[in-house]
Amino acid sequence: MHLPNKESLGYTCFSEVITEVRDMCILDLAQYTTRLPERYLRCLKAEPEGVYIYGSLEPILVFNQGLVYYTYSQWQTQPQIPNIRNFEEFINAKEPVVDQNGRLITQRPYQFRNHFKPRCQYHYSAIYLAFIAIWETLKRLHRDTHPTTNIRITSLNIGNYVHSELFNEFDEADQPGLGALIEHVMAFILRDIFNVYHLKLKNTTLYLEKGNDFRVIEYYRNIFEQHEAERFEKFGF
Repeated sequence: MHLPNKESLGYTCFSEVITEVRDMCILDLAQYTTRLPERYLRCLKAEPEGVYIYGSLEPILVFNQGLVYYTYSQWQTQPQIPNIRNFEEFINAKEPVVDQNGRLITQRPYQFRNHFKPRCQYHYSAIYLAFIAIWETLKRLHRDTHPTTNIRITSLNIGNYVHSELFNEFDEADQPGLGALIEHVMAFILRDIFNVYHLKLKNTTLYLEKGNDFRVIEYYRNIFEQHEAERFEKFGF
């Protein structure tokens, strides 16, 4: 079999094939999780208890999850006694706040206390449930395509966001924003069900990247593997 030259392939290495982004859809999930119906909302767990910055989905620190925080002088002198245990103690700290390893969390919260909030301004669980709905949709497109994401797989469990005692009452159909969201996603996918997709969640913004057709990827995989085999046979590395 005569292999094409790498120069004629359009790619210099196989990693370019699997990471190429052919199109992208950008969606603000916060827009699809406003005015949630009460039946749906009551099933959702609250956001993690911690400290939030205006406009941020994730807290800059969380309480009651085995993590401890200190003012810097406390960490230096009495590390066995954490003294930042709740939101009030945090915003009243007039020196740097650090974690148990001495890593800086923020400088002098008291000076910037108006920038911090005890609650997330978004429906935290609803944002992640919207992301999960898209993830599950992509997983069902084709058995040979496997979506990837920058979110930990353990975070893609509905049980993380729905009260266990209300799980039988939880119904995605109660959230009309999800239907509109999936419609936008499917309009982006169109007939490209054989393509690979990567989901990035940055704050509340979803970046849905459309990669190559998986059959194209396998075609180039075979070619680059044969090039590598020929190089090894010729040069020994």
